[in-house]
Amino acid sequence: MATSRVMKIVLILLYSSISITSGQSKKQYHVYYDRLVNFYGAVSACHSYGQRLATVTSAEDTSRLQQAIAKTSRSGLFFTAGYDSGHNGEWVWFPNGTKISTTGYSNWHSSQPDNHEERCLEVGRFPGTMWNDISCSAALFYICEEQD
Repeated sequence: MATSRVMKIVLILLYSSISITSGQSKKQYHVYYDRLVNFYGAVSACHSYGQRLATVTSAEDTSRLQQAIAKTSRSGLFFTAGYDSGHNGEWVWFPNGTKISTTGYSNWHSSQPDNHEERCLEVGRFPGTMWNDISCSAALFYICEEQD
């Protein structure tokens, strides 16, 4: 009985999610801080949960993301699905390759992106969920979303 209770507490501490329905659409983010991984490890971890790395394509998504992170009562740096494809700073969402510029929404911090060697997108460094570019080999936590 005590072991089961401890397991429940550990699972609650390592994982947080939020589900918000807006009109007909529903997007659910899952914030994981069970281990630090590089970008490809985050992709793999999300996939193992039947999810994908989080995309943020609207102000409403940003609000949901902030709520999901706040729900954890923790701070940290988190990978999202954004990455620089290597074509003149063309940022896209993994894995479908949708150009971030075509979504009509971005949330870059005013000084970002600032480094051509940093090709992955993270949140948590700047206030709220403003975007920052970071090395894909950095060890971060990650945020997944339910697949459509």
